[in-house]
Amino acid sequence: SRIIVTDLLCWIPFVFICVLHSTEVMDATGLYGFFSIILLPINSIVNPIIYDDYLETQITHMIKYLRGSLTRSLSRITSRLHSQESKNSVIAAPNGLEMTEMS
Repeated sequence: SRIIVTDLLCWIPFVFICVLHSTEVMDATGLYGFFSIILLPINSIVNPIIYDDYLETQITHMIKYLRGSLTRSLSRITSRLHSQESKNSVIAAPNGLEMTEMS
């Protein structure tokens, strides 16, 4: 939303002046230099700063998500391995008693 606001703040006045000039309401020939040298370059300077902040925030969120997802996946795999090991280590003896397998 910050990107949209800064773009609007820089471009709406320019578009408005262009419309007034095109409809011959005013002669905006002298203002084109102001817009092209001062106002529009400000937008070009501000956009990378905003994109950089946005990109950094998104990368931070993605890393947190991936780290949490990886942790959950590893936890599930570990619990499955432990349950599989416990099933394999208990053997029923012929007399109905359970014996642990020694490896």
